[in-house]
Amino acid sequence: MTGNRAFLLSAVLVLPVGCAGARDPAGTPGAPPATVTWAIQEDPLAVRLSSGGRPLVTFASAGRSAFYLYDQDTGDRVDLTGPVETLLEGGRTTLGLRTRDGRKASVTLEPGPEGSARVAFEAGALKPSERPSADLGVDPTEGFYGLMERVVQGHQDESWAPGTKQGLDLRGQTIELVVLPTVSLYSPFFVSSAGYGVLVDSDWPGVYDMGATAPGVVSIRYEGPDLPFVVFPGPGPAAAQARYARAVGTTILPPEWAFGPWRWRDDHVHMPAYYDGTPATAPYNSQVVEDVLMMEALGIPCSVYWVDRPWGPGDFGYDDLEWDTTRFPRPVDMIDWLAGRDIRFLLWIVDWAVGPKMLPEAESRGYLVGAEWPSQPNARLIDLTLPAAVEWWQDALVERIGDGLAGFKCDRGEEKEPDGIVLTGQYADGTSFREGRNANPRWYAAAVHGALERAAPEGGYVSIFRAGWRGSQQHTVFWGGDTASGPWGLRSAIIAMQRAAAMHFPIWGSDTCG
Repeated sequence: MTGNRAFLLSAVLVLPVGCAGARDPAGTPGAPPATVTWAIQEDPLAVRLSSGGRPLVTFASAGRSAFYLYDQDTGDRVDLTGPVETLLEGGRTTLGLRTRDGRKASVTLEPGPEGSARVAFEAGALKPSERPSADLGVDPTEGFYGLMERVVQGHQDESWAPGTKQGLDLRGQTIELVVLPTVSLYSPFFVSSAGYGVLVDSDWPGVYDMGATAPGVVSIRYEGPDLPFVVFPGPGPAAAQARYARAVGTTILPPEWAFGPWRWRDDHVHMPAYYDGTPATAPYNSQVVEDVLMMEALGIPCSVYWVDRPWGPGDFGYDDLEWDTTRFPRPVDMIDWLAGRDIRFLLWIVDWAVGPKMLPEAESRGYLVGAEWPSQPNARLIDLTLPAAVEWWQDALVERIGDGLAGFKCDRGEEKEPDGIVLTGQYADGTSFREGRNANPRWYAAAVHGALERAAPEGGYVSIFRAGWRGSQQHTVFWGGDTASGPWGLRSAIIAMQRAAAMHFPIWGSDTCG
């Protein structure tokens, strides 16, 4: 989809940016904070969580252990025996268990943040195909909200296919929680209409069966060595979501100007004439000038103008983070011209090293992820788990911010990352490629936010991302990716906005046409 685009950023849910006054986490003035308590059934193993004397949620499976190992290849499950040892220590309960085939396992319960409870399942000597798993016994009428921005996990076109039945409620879906392009907001958190929230405190991919197999069961299985839950009480869904928000980190609040209309194009060309044939005599990119002057003539406000790629040289249109002054003559003066009209300016970036200077320098310093894409041999992912690599990349971003930028449009973050299936390996901090598949958008957002903090543009700053993972909202705000036009695309965007709010990505926007 090419051509002109406008954009509007919206605050879709109001959440506390900081704690003020004497309101308790549940939102009731003067009330004591809710806490979660638990009761354990040994055989079959089940854990019942309560809050304020009322049932909250139960880890339970009909006639079987609530915690088990699921074999991804065969579909078999290995249950746990009843506790063989119970250790109580400082409010923590540890159940020493064994799998039915004799391996050691444990379930640990302890108080968590914001009145929550942590419930962690771990088993030893896992086979590569085994996944730590748990079942939640739920009411068949419960609704579930969160996990992902897109309506249907899979190819994004399924989310706006005519006749799509899925909606805001996740009930009935089976979701593989792995960040996919380009509608790419995800979080391992959902909230129930029954008044509790569930976070899986892991960056590994997981699978959520939201009552699809059995209406009274939510089944969750994860890659990785363990399955750690944090269960947040309410008393209602909004209160549970607010507790989660405070626990994971409340959202960044951008400047007021960020909430005005934004304008951009897919591709800017410096034309010799304007659309009506009038010669373009301005010393800046003619399409930028024409867009702004036309909006002024029509009385349409504009708060932000961003330039997508290409804005620099090379195949990727931003090699070495340098300007293409043929396409954008006098770029610093152009940004000053926009500022004189109270319009802030943003540039498109991705977390790749490209260009004849930056790519070999990053490679020689060991700043790149050990992976190459055959289709794009001249672009490499920067290893954002390596502090020296982050600082090096931020130095280049700070130099561009010095041109007058108020922030960046941060694309990708969920494409071209190694996922550990085709290519095995690890990042500099030891995170495996597979675990980092979901975490990379958060690393990316933190690095860009750090560059903006360092440069501190006058009048404030903002970055906007299409990919996000839990914790990203501490650094950035978001837009809804490449959503299709038409009524079914509009439907999916409305659901995406609501899902974003439920996941605690409260500041979100969408293109007006794409």
